[in-house]
Amino acid sequence: MFALAVTFLGDFPEYMMGVILVGLARCIAMVIVWNELAEGDRELAVGLVAFNAIFQILTYAIYIHIFINVMLTSLGVIKGLEASISIVEAAKTVFIYLGIPFITGLVTRYTSFKIKSYLGCC
Repeated sequence: MFALAVTFLGDFPEYMMGVILVGLARCIAMVIVWNELAEGDRELAVGLVAFNAIFQILTYAIYIHIFINVMLTSLGVIKGLEASISIVEAAKTVFIYLGIPFITGLVTRYTSFKIKSYLGCC
């Protein structure tokens, strides 16, 4: 996506940065949909999505810094536009949209197992 953005959107730096940001974000929700359509193993798909979410949380802010702040500015592609995205702000955003739901899912899962074992049902 970086190469496509630089090649075709050189005159539109805002769009270029947007395409790069979207290209860096791995799609994790569609894995479950395609797995269901293919009648695949649900547990494996959910496990892969969980690992993908963890890797996304850990690396997305770093990728943003490398591709936007380092590569675009060092290549001189961005002219007249400040191409600085803070790693801290990117990490906060990723934590809000991926980290909080992931942690909430873990807490819900293990809490429900404890409640089920306490009640002695199922």
